[in-house]
Amino acid sequence: MRDNPGQMIPVNRRPLLTGDMLVNAQPSFQENSPVVSFKLNAAGARRFCSVTTENVGKPFAVVLDNEVITAPRINEPICGGNAIISGSFTVQESADTAVLLRAGALPTSLSVVEERSVGPSLGSDSVKAGSTASIVAFILIVGFICMNYGLFGVFASIALFVNMAMIMALLAMMQATLTLPGIAGIILTMGMAVDANVLIFERIREEIRGGRSIIAAMDVGYDKAMASILDSNLTSLIAGIILYAVGTGPIKGFAVTMALGIVTSLFSAIMLTRVMMIIWMRVTKPKTLPL
Repeated sequence: MRDNPGQMIPVNRRPLLTGDMLVNAQPSFQENSPVVSFKLNAAGARRFCSVTTENVGKPFAVVLDNEVITAPRINEPICGGNAIISGSFTVQESADTAVLLRAGALPTSLSVVEERSVGPSLGSDSVKAGSTASIVAFILIVGFICMNYGLFGVFASIALFVNMAMIMALLAMMQATLTLPGIAGIILTMGMAVDANVLIFERIREEIRGGRSIIAAMDVGYDKAMASILDSNLTSLIAGIILYAVGTGPIKGFAVTMALGIVTSLFSAIMLTRVMMIIWMRVTKPKTLPL
């Protein structure tokens, strides 16, 4: 018996009831003691009523895979299809017994065709690959922005680096675990942060071509680009909040890093880059902008 290993109990070769007659089995409580309650279908209820009526006081063996998992004594005739197995169960034992009863109700037996064990190295390899992808993405973004916008691209790259540092600091404060979906959210944030600077720089270029002065072009460029930046980031933030609210573990990780990245990128792209540009203008007093 599974309950008492080594104990032998005689059973009939022909089963009186079969697993397909079992509808459900669940752990339960009776008089504050753990028990297992089960329900039979109509055919099983009639058969069980007859068997229990004829065998009061005798054990009723439940056999799974040629092993007796439990053998409760029949105390009285049980008709109606609902019954309880009581005894000196613990909560865990009652839950395990219910699981075994439900397993016996499956129409076919389970045979293991192949078994594999996957260690934590697979997850660490994925995170390492994601980290490598983040570094490559950062280098490519910095190269692109510097090539297209010169010195202002350098300012944007510095702001992007600060943005990444702020995201990592916030994740560390939250004691969050960096997963592969989280890394994907950080990579997405890089593009969004640079996108804000691209909008600003292009607006400044347009204002310079329109004949405005350097200071006026910067002020108008920031003001006109601000509405587009806020709209795009706000819609992305709303999407992140919805993903976190209705998503599961990996999706929540992506939503958290994306939401944090949106907030930090707004600060770095709008405030930090502008401060560096203003300081550069006051120190160098340029005649033209390096755009």
